[in-house]
Amino acid sequence: MPTIFLLLAISVLASVATAMGVAVWLTPSIVFHEGGYGIVRERDSGGAVVDPAVQSQANQRIIHLYQKKQKLGDAWYIADALIGRGAMLSLDGWAVVPRETYTPNEEKNWDAVDHRGTVYTIDRSVYDPIGKLLYLRLEGEGFVIMPFAEWESVAERPMFAANDDWQEVTLEHPARVDDRREHPLWQPVYVSELGADAPTGSLIMNSDGQLIGFAGSERELIPAWLIGNQL
Repeated sequence: MPTIFLLLAISVLASVATAMGVAVWLTPSIVFHEGGYGIVRERDSGGAVVDPAVQSQANQRIIHLYQKKQKLGDAWYIADALIGRGAMLSLDGWAVVPRETYTPNEEKNWDAVDHRGTVYTIDRSVYDPIGKLLYLRLEGEGFVIMPFAEWESVAERPMFAANDDWQEVTLEHPARVDDRREHPLWQPVYVSELGADAPTGSLIMNSDGQLIGFAGSERELIPAWLIGNQL
């Protein structure tokens, strides 16, 4: 009898060990960093995927802009209606979106929509032609402010283009000289250049759900600190 019990015990332990091995192989590993949120790294691809809780919190701080005339019924827009995405900056409704060009009052034809589907009226606008940024004030309340990333630590962790799906993007080095914007001739301005995997107009976020900046039309990173300096 003791021999039978011993064999049963060994068999159970072997089954548990096998199950744990399969679980470890199938379950992605979680890498925690200073911000406290987890980055899920898929074993088969090696790519980084942001914790869904981080994405959910960030989505509360993102505003979507749509063409009013391309709305279907009360709650739907056609695929081409999306103008862009922006970040909420203040409790009183100010938001910022990247905008290569701007025609005065064109925002009157736009709907600003949050993650709940609530539509806001845009009552004020200020355009920065140097930074290619459009500041909009929305009528409403209950806005959640987008936090900015610490610029000094931007390159130390993965960054993502926050669109419908968060896609990991790269930052090219070294930075190139920006010869398109106005600045003194004796003071060259360097810009960080994003990889080809960053769609134009994307919010560039870190794994904590903090805004690093926006992807410009020529793959340049429009940094969030530029926004902060103008608030």
